[in-house]
Amino acid sequence: MNKSILSVKSILSLCLIGSLIFSCDNNDDDIVCQEALTGELTEHETALVGEWTLKSIISDEEIDLTDDDEDNASKDIFSQYDECLQDSVYNFESDRAFTYELGKNAADCKEQQEFDGTWKLNEDHMLILVSNCVESRTSIEIDEESTEFSVESTVIFTDVNDEKMTLTITTTYEKTANADVEEEEAE
Repeated sequence: MNKSILSVKSILSLCLIGSLIFSCDNNDDDIVCQEALTGELTEHETALVGEWTLKSIISDEEIDLTDDDEDNASKDIFSQYDECLQDSVYNFESDRAFTYELGKNAADCKEQQEFDGTWKLNEDHMLILVSNCVESRTSIEIDEESTEFSVESTVIFTDVNDEKMTLTITTTYEKTANADVEEEEAE
């Protein structure tokens, strides 16, 4: 496995560890735990209910992340990832609960990650997640059909030549299932 993939896994692990460090501790009066998000979904939030699977990661510049002895730089980051990193799924429930899983469905993933919490989508398309007492905010763009959402972010990658590159990436998730439809079909 190349160094870049390892650094992405390290970044994801650090995020999870960071959220655990700031998690609730009833014995420490200095730490304020962000309360779970509650309440009925607004009309625009219902489009987010369901399962969303990572579809693509595109960068603004080409980079070679594959340690395959070929110079094959590409803007398509997703295709350079192994199956375990491609296996990224959000599930947003109508009761405001959400789960995020990485490497749980692909075969033989050694480093699987999962976390859950509550969610809210405000009118400005700011996705608010509360997990382990920590709140995060990410601006998302939802397509007109409500079948894809994208997030733009800046990430530092290390290419196969051990050079660091700061890239702007667009990560896109595709809706693969709708929790409300599944509940209706089960009845």
